[in-house]
This record gives sequence, C-alpha cells and structure tokens, in this order.
Amino acid sequence: MLPRFCCNVHWSKNPDGGSRGSRPDLNRSHPLIQPISAALTRTAATLLALAAVSRLTAEETFAGFGRAIQEFRLGNGVRFAVLERHTSPAIAVHVRIRAGVTDEGPDQRHAATMLSRLFIHGSATLGSRDPAQEKAFMEAAERHGDEIAKEAARGDKANPLLSQDADIKARIARDEALRYGHTFFFRDAFAAQAVAGLTAQAGPDAFQLAGAASSTRAEFLFKAFGEWVRKPALRAYYLERRVHEDLLDREKPNPIRLMQASLLTAAFDGLPYAKLQPGIEILRLLRPAQVEEFIARRFVGGNVAVAVVGDITAAEAKRLAGLYFGKTAAGGADPEAPAGAREAVSEKRIEVPFTGAEALTLAWYRPPGTHEDAVLFEVLDSLLSAGPSSLLHQALLGADRLARHVRVSSSYPGDRRPNLFAIECSPAPGHTAGELEKAVDRVLDRLRNAPPAAADTARAKSSLRRQYAAALDTNQGAAAALARFSLDFGSGAALVAAMDRIQKINPEDLQRVVRQWLKPGARFVVRAGTPGMYAPEDPQ
Repeated sequence: MLPRFCCNVHWSKNPDGGSRGSRPDLNRSHPLIQPISAALTRTAATLLALAAVSRLTAEETFAGFGRAIQEFRLGNGVRFAVLERHTSPAIAVHVRIRAGVTDEGPDQRHAATMLSRLFIHGSATLGSRDPAQEKAFMEAAERHGDEIAKEAARGDKANPLLSQDADIKARIARDEALRYGHTFFFRDAFAAQAVAGLTAQAGPDAFQLAGAASSTRAEFLFKAFGEWVRKPALRAYYLERRVHEDLLDREKPNPIRLMQASLLTAAFDGLPYAKLQPGIEILRLLRPAQVEEFIARRFVGGNVAVAVVGDITAAEAKRLAGLYFGKTAAGGADPEAPAGAREAVSEKRIEVPFTGAEALTLAWYRPPGTHEDAVLFEVLDSLLSAGPSSLLHQALLGADRLARHVRVSSSYPGDRRPNLFAIECSPAPGHTAGELEKAVDRVLDRLRNAPPAAADTARAKSSLRRQYAAALDTNQGAAAALARFSLDFGSGAALVAAMDRIQKINPEDLQRVVRQWLKPGARFVVRAGTPGMYAPEDPQ
C-alpha cells in the first residue's frame, strides 16, 4: 500500500526564481523561462534540499497525523487532502489520477505513457503563443493523417503519390503548430521556479504528477498542475512519439522482462493487467485523437485526488484549488474493483527460453488493495524479505548462498484490481532455479504448518511501519501517500486505519493468509533459462 511509481519520470533542475508573494505568470515572455546563473542554481538546490524534508515531531504520531489531515472536495469531484507543516518554508503537491495504463481503451494503448512524456511541454494554454492557431494546424495535420490512413486501407490499389503528398502536408502542419508553442515549456518553467522532484508517471493503476518547492511557489504549482490536468498539450505529440519509438526499438531483451510478459499474459489474459507491455507496432497506430479520447474519459473530477503538504494553510490551499482545479471537467469515479481475487485451480508452469541467464518467479492470485487481507500481504512481504533476518534472506542468501538476489512483490503489477503476490529470484553460480523453488517451498510449507515466531512477526510489522513513517517524514512522501489513500480509499485518513490494522496482526493471521492464498498447487511458476534445460520434474 506504499505509493509505487512505475515509469516515464521527468526530473527538473533546481534553479531559483520568483519572489515571495509574486503571482506566477506562465506566458512565454516571463523571466521564469530565461536562463539563470550556475551559482544561483547551486544555492537554490542546497536551500531546497534543506527545506524539502520536514521531520515528524514526537507528537505527530500516526494518530496525530490522521487528526492533522484536512480534506475537502470541489464541486466537480476533485478530492483534496491538506497537511499543514510549518516547520520549514517548503511545500509538496502530488496529483493522482485514475488514468493508468490499464485504463486505456482498445485503440488507446500507449496513451498514458505518451501523456507522461508530453507533460514537460506544457498545457494547451500554458506554453502556447496562440492556442487557436496551434489547434488549427494540429487539426490540419490530423486531416492529412486521415488521408494517409484512408489511402493505406486501399491496399494494392493505394496511390503512393497521394500518400506521399499527404505525408508532406501533415509534416508541414505539425511543424507550423510547433512554431506557435514553446516546446519543453514546463521543463524550463519548473526549473526556473526551483521545483525539485518534478515527476510525471504513467503506472498500471494511476497517472501521477508531483513536485516540491519553496512555499512561495505554491500558486505556481497549483496553476501548472491544474491547467495541465484540465487540458494537456499535444503540440509535441509526434516529436515525443518518435523518441518513444526509438527507445522501444533499442530495448534489449532481458530475462526479467520476458518473464514478466509471460506471467502477465498467463495470469491476466483478457483483463486490464495484461495490457502493460504493448509493442512498438501498436504505438505507431496511436493518433492524438485517441489520446484526447482517453483524456476526456479519464481526466475528470471523480478520478482526481490532490494532496498538499507543507507550509500552507488549508484555507489558502482551498482557495488555490478552486482557482486552478475548479475548471477540471466534472465526472464520476468508476465503480469499485471486485473485492475478491481470481481463482487458480492448478499450477501453471511457464518456460521462457533465454541464453546466458537463469531466473525464477513464483506467483499466486491475491485480492485488490481495498480487501481486508491487503495489509496481511504487506506484512508477509516484510516477513519474507525485509532485511538479513527475514525468512527468504536466510534461506536463499544465508550460509548456503543459493541465490544472487530475492525480491518479493506483495501486489504485482498493481493493487487497484485483483493481482499477484510474487517472489522473484535468480540462482547464484553453481545453483539452479529448481533449487531455489524447493527452498522457497520449504519456507512457505513451514508457514502453512505453523505460525511464524512472535518475534519474527513483530519484526516484520515494525519494519513495515518504519517504511511508512520514513515515507511520511518528508513532504513529498506524505503527499504521495495521502493522494493514494484519498483516491483509492476515499480518504487520506484511511492511512492511519491501515497502520492500526498492521499493529493488530498476529502470527495466526499470517499463517491463514499463506494457507488461503498461497496454495502450492494453485500458482504460476515462471523459469527463464537455456531452452530445454528444465525437465518435466523439478531438478533434484
């Protein structure tokens, strides 16, 4: 349940700019997009690094944290959670939108990822010298694109001269549209405003924006994020699509990615989580019109939560929220995901041919993050893999050194929907994936047959709570957690209830979750290695 980020991150530089109380003007002529000195950049970066972390006081326990949260909702459905921290002049804003990769329609694959790349170019109004002219040329380019598609559909009867002519006209129109906009506008603007940790991410379950800055930049953050959520700019769509195509084209196969693709296909065939690795051919079919349809369907008030943490009053946050997020299109949230999990009736073994590497993944179906057992999976993750005293660390990385690494994911690939509890490892030299599988089975069999030791359970719970506390100890971490709980659980204060639930977990609860959900005959076993290296039976 800790916030997870996935891909497509754009980090800003940290130069200084602006003055206290100044209202940000995001026109292209404003000084915020002008270069500044390297010395000022270093000074601002140092000051922001000191201000960005606001340590929790002794009084700000989890319960106190919950009482300090102030929440409100705009008329269009956008949720806000505000946590005032006046110990340093810093602020963090985190926007979470229920518009992840799994929310894309059949003809919208790659739309969320493309939006994460387009964020640095600004919104439809911020970063454009003439929005009307820019839109006109973009529409002209798409009309020529339709002509190309129509001609291609004729197959052998297509006229290559007509296609070539339409392609030239489309390119000219796109170039003209770019002339009316400032590419990389947000990148430059956020850098000039000394925003740290600028992030735009398209994950499986959500789209996220985040940034932290001096509290004097609060209105700038609200305006930039609010305007972008209302109307993202697609002016640089084809520029970014070419870059993304190039990245996909240069990707080298590796066993982990191949195993992930095989696992997702086998476990979620026909379901949203199977969408997570669309190919480059699908990207080339995506057009701005489909991205706009995705925006219109997903970027609505009921799908948006914003968390604000730092040196700002709730009253001021509410004022800025109304100004800059009040224009977001209204719309209701989607129905809740099913509370249960998929049922695996037998073990499914998958072999992934890959020369030069060997790896193993074991996975079981589990319910979504809103299920009452969700925190049990997090504590189980901690029990198995958190630190040298954890059960899998001792079994696989201890004296026998069977594995090079072991990693547990309590909710793969996300937790908004029924998902997987997964254990991933790779053998150390001289050992095999079969040995690792047997070692993992021995650990889980012990948990099925008897509850874990009380001391091990207490250590696992303490480790997990420390992870949450560490995340909440910074403005950015607290904002990410509040946005996640606000959108997925209906309230940022639900985080405190989760902490209370963790504290009440006992060894018998962990034994039950292993028996109920991690059944040995109802799982996926994915092995990567040299073709034909695995016998039907496990290696001895």
